[in-house]
Amino acid sequence: MFNQHKQIISIALVLLTAFIGLYVAFGSGEFAQNVKYAVEMSLEEDFKIKESLGQVFLAQKNQDSQQVSGSATVLTLKRPMEIEPELIDYLGDKALKFNCEKYAAVSSSGAGKIETVENNRITVRHYDGKLSIYSNVGSLVRAGDTVEQGECIGFAKEDVIFRLSENCVFLNPLDYFVA
Repeated sequence: MFNQHKQIISIALVLLTAFIGLYVAFGSGEFAQNVKYAVEMSLEEDFKIKESLGQVFLAQKNQDSQQVSGSATVLTLKRPMEIEPELIDYLGDKALKFNCEKYAAVSSSGAGKIETVENNRITVRHYDGKLSIYSNVGSLVRAGDTVEQGECIGFAKEDVIFRLSENCVFLNPLDYFVA
């Protein structure tokens, strides 16, 4: 009898979890949107931590390696908008905020391939591996499209947030802009 109750409770918990998962995945209410955002940020932070730990391991492993001479290709970016950005703290990382008019054009800061287009966010994977992230942007491109530096990729839905990452570690975008 006890095992039968245990099975019923287990099935009820699985069904409840599935229902909550479906509500969050397809719900349009404020609670569902907040949960989606929290899960997205949690996964992003988890991935950043794991990637950072991997970089520390690689740095320790390569301490005895030889110095490599030569020049490396450094990504230089152009501002995605003509207006002066404000450097802000965005979820603990440096980001640029462009205080702009709604529907203002947003351009790709560098050449690359559109990686994702979702939830008013566009990501561009540049040829050196860096990732540009444009938030609060309506898209004029699709995932898989290739873009050139300065090509219009979307339009502002509100103030645009621009972030730059490499190996899931966020960088200060100002360090990469062409003067």
